[in-house]
Amino acid sequence: MVRLIRWFGIGLAGLLISSLYAQPLARGPMYAGQELDYQPSIMRLGDSNQLVIVLERLNPANLSGDLLLSSSNDNGATWSTPQPIIATNSNERHPALVQHGAEAYSLFYLSNATGGFRIHRATSSDGLTWTAQGPLELGWASAGEINPTVIVANGKLTMTYQRLGSPSTVHIAQSSDNGVTWDTQRTQIAQGQLPRLAWRAADNQYVVAYQTGNTMLQMYSKTSNDVYNWSNPAHPLSIDANSHDAMPIVLEDGTFFVSYVKASNATGFDVMYRTSSDGETWSPEVAVTNEHAGDVEPHGLLTEQAGRLLLAWGRPASASDYNIWLEHDLVIPADLSNAHLSVDQTNFDPGTDLNYTLQFTNTGLAPNTGQLTITMPTSVTLYLGGESASHGTLIYHSPNQYIWKHLLAVGEPISMNVRVLVGDLSMAPGTVLTTSVIIQTNDQRWPLSVSSTANGEQRIYLPFVGN
Repeated sequence: MVRLIRWFGIGLAGLLISSLYAQPLARGPMYAGQELDYQPSIMRLGDSNQLVIVLERLNPANLSGDLLLSSSNDNGATWSTPQPIIATNSNERHPALVQHGAEAYSLFYLSNATGGFRIHRATSSDGLTWTAQGPLELGWASAGEINPTVIVANGKLTMTYQRLGSPSTVHIAQSSDNGVTWDTQRTQIAQGQLPRLAWRAADNQYVVAYQTGNTMLQMYSKTSNDVYNWSNPAHPLSIDANSHDAMPIVLEDGTFFVSYVKASNATGFDVMYRTSSDGETWSPEVAVTNEHAGDVEPHGLLTEQAGRLLLAWGRPASASDYNIWLEHDLVIPADLSNAHLSVDQTNFDPGTDLNYTLQFTNTGLAPNTGQLTITMPTSVTLYLGGESASHGTLIYHSPNQYIWKHLLAVGEPISMNVRVLVGDLSMAPGTVLTTSVIIQTNDQRWPLSVSSTANGEQRIYLPFVGN
């Protein structure tokens, strides 16, 4: 079996660890060739349905790599045959894609073209055709920089990378000119390998995930609001078993999502994920795969719907054949089981008002696209303008019905109120009025209802007679 070197970000085999959820998901290989394909860096081109994956393809004899690109014009449903974009006699690996303008893309990767490993850069105006630009100057007197990850943060390109040594160290640098030049401060984040970076704009929160160790690796995260100050302590991300290849991204509401692989020994890694509101305390892990197939390097991409991701990773078909696999629709479940619908009078007199209140919070692991329909009894009159919502807007849809759609952020309390008039003064005692609500997310429905019963007495309104 080919032995793969971990500090280049390539997985070994492993055993499934039990997790909070196991999701049977539709998935399959992007391209089922007979090559050693690894390390898929995936990117959406602008706001289009066109996606690209740049992967590394290795020579089984010496594990020397080339970089190839595959594209999809249908949001990831079908993919082109991978074609070389960076392929020389040098060892070129670990691609990292980033878009930093309407027609401005960069690709960063490691290469030994100049003697020893350095991080190199290529550029593109369309994300499909690439031109190599050579190595970066990061302030080191000798070669030894590998494993870049690059994002846009505060209007700058920000890169984490690994510096080879004993031990290996994790560093960060920024560029103000779209990657042409970089600061040479060599800012160290931690001791470890394979650092990956995410950034939340709302509070300027950086999160880096990295791994430590040799054969039985453990993963940690660190946070900072200052790209040049990483004095905050490290926090466990996955330390109870052999864990590799953490890749964090930021979800639509600012929740941090990290995918990785985990095993208890060297017989079959599986893809996992966790989420976090602060990048320090992480949710229980969720298993994406459970085939013990030796999955490696999972990379996530946001889709058009909150709570749904596209995930790409490597999976072995044999010792000399690895393919890039895709989960086209990874659904991260919402949890609205706390939803409660109430009415201020369970017994009412005809001619009075009823006030309905709906309250719920998404206690799931990620944001989700939520929508609901409130259906009122036909025997009441809605006070148009007598409705309110703490988030989003209740829209009058049809007779006695409201609709609402909003992003359900994690942990954000949502409340709604609707006021109606029971104007039928001839309503028989014991008449039951029922209001129903259906809350719909990407993957589940939560139906609710509440009832009120008419009393035997009726409220009579007498005309006012003035003096």
